[in-house]
Amino acid sequence: MHLLGTYNCWNEFQKKNSTQAFIFADRETDAEAIVLAFRGTEAFNAYDWCTDLDFSWYELPQLGRVHLGFLEALGLGDRNRMQSFQSDETKLLAYDHISAELITILRNHRNAKLYITGHSLGGALATLFTAMLFYNREEHRIFYNTEDDVARRLAALYTFGQPRVGDESFASFMDASLNKPTMRYFRVVYNNDVVARVPFDNSLFGFKHFGNCCYFTHNYTLQVLYFETLLSV
Repeated sequence: MHLLGTYNCWNEFQKKNSTQAFIFADRETDAEAIVLAFRGTEAFNAYDWCTDLDFSWYELPQLGRVHLGFLEALGLGDRNRMQSFQSDETKLLAYDHISAELITILRNHRNAKLYITGHSLGGALATLFTAMLFYNREEHRIFYNTEDDVARRLAALYTFGQPRVGDESFASFMDASLNKPTMRYFRVVYNNDVVARVPFDNSLFGFKHFGNCCYFTHNYTLQVLYFETLLSV
C-alpha cells in the first residue's frame, strides 16, 4: 500500500485535533483502489469514550437525527452555535479537508474506486462522512460543496464495531444510498463489543443501525443478520 496522506483534524466536541484519518492507494501510480480509514476509539482514551457515549443529536432536513458528537468530530457543526450550525473555519476540519483531498486524489487516479473504513469511533465517522457525500449531492449542500465524482466512485463502506450514528430516517437514507441496487455497506460486529450497542435504540434515544451485519459470536462463528435482529447489534 502507498500512503497518500495523514490527517489530524479539529474535533469540536473534544476541543482538540483528535480526528485522525489516513488515505492509502494500492499503488503509487494509476491506482485501482483508494482507501480512506478513520482511527478508532482508543481503549484508554476518555475523550474517545465520551464521544461514543454522548447521546446528543441534531436533525438535518430529509436526513434525520444524527449523533451530534460525530458531526462535531468531522467539523460539521458546533453545539454552541446551533442556529447557524457553523464550525470554526480557522481550524482544519475533517470533512471539508478530506473531501477536498479525495477530489484531487481521484482526479489523479481516474481508474480507482474509493473504499471508506473505520473501527469503533472511526466506523461512525466513516459512516457519517459517507452519508454527507451523498447528502451533499442533493440540493441540501448546507455544509460544503463536494463533487459528485467522490460519491459516484465509492465502491464500499466497511465498518468494524461501529456505534449507531442516526435515527430510523438516517438509516433509511443510508440503506437507499448504499445498498440499492447493489450492496456497498458492510458492518462487522463481535459479540463482546459494547460500542456497537450505543447509542441506544430504545424509544428515548431512537438511534438505529442499518443494512446487513456480519456478526461474530463469542466463539467467532459468523452470522449474517439484517438490521438489529440479535442482541441489538
